[in-house]
Amino acid sequence: MKIAVLFCLLSISLSFSVPALAQAKSPAQLLRQRYLSETTGKLREYYVFLPKGYADEPAKRWPMLLFLHGAGERGNGRDDLEKVLVHGPLMEAWIQGRDLPFVIVVPQAPFPDDHRNTSALPKGYGEKRDASAPPPPRNNAPFDTNPIPSDWGTLRDRGDGSVINAWIRMASELEYMVRITAADYRVDRKRISISGLSMGGFGTFGIAAAHPEMFAAIAPVCGGGDPATLDKLAASQRPIWVFHGGRDRVVAPIESLQMVNALLAKGHRNVKFTVQEDLGHNVWTRVYEGEDFYRWLLTQSLP
Repeated sequence: MKIAVLFCLLSISLSFSVPALAQAKSPAQLLRQRYLSETTGKLREYYVFLPKGYADEPAKRWPMLLFLHGAGERGNGRDDLEKVLVHGPLMEAWIQGRDLPFVIVVPQAPFPDDHRNTSALPKGYGEKRDASAPPPPRNNAPFDTNPIPSDWGTLRDRGDGSVINAWIRMASELEYMVRITAADYRVDRKRISISGLSMGGFGTFGIAAAHPEMFAAIAPVCGGGDPATLDKLAASQRPIWVFHGGRDRVVAPIESLQMVNALLAKGHRNVKFTVQEDLGHNVWTRVYEGEDFYRWLLTQSLP
């Protein structure tokens, strides 16, 4: 009788514990991929992030996000690659440990003379992180007490555009990264998106304008670009969500506004523009640490 009771209790215990174990996801992975850069003529690397649970479902295909960093995270693509971990979706997924269900591709743009990036990484932001340690604090986006510019700023003369066009010069390399990642990993080719901040926001507009057929969704953050290049993008009607800080004095909000207005003037009917009026240039902190951005990406798919 006692043995029968113990057997029943053991069976009940296992019936509860097995489903609980089955719910545990395989850990996320951060991989370095090497390639020969056409821009610099040197070997460089980029990150491919595989989300939690990627190894558990061999038949599942995952949405992909190509992320373009800002000017402060440029480097030689080898020793400096960790610098791209300080902002954006990859920081949220790898450093903060968030369960973002995307394959994330993050390259590093070079400086014009391909020199090293000697800036210090915040503590805890390295790629070799201790999984048991708590994530480091995010860089908060403080309230900007300066008044919103009455004219939303003035368009700047950016000279030859060498900083802004760093990503544009890498267009063929970015196309290669998207193509090879989609081939080597289980990527849903109908759900490839692009987003970037600051210099990467300009790059997002530029790359999407040249290759709208590649992307299911486009999200430039505190960027801008050349309105004259938007004909193909407007004709594609690809979903676009533009973000800017209302008090941005590095890249004035008018840079995004003129791109949105140009798209509308060219007949685009699937573009929205969100201004965080209390933030300056670091509006990306709020965008990428939120949920709305990622939920929106997950709803987009190519026809």
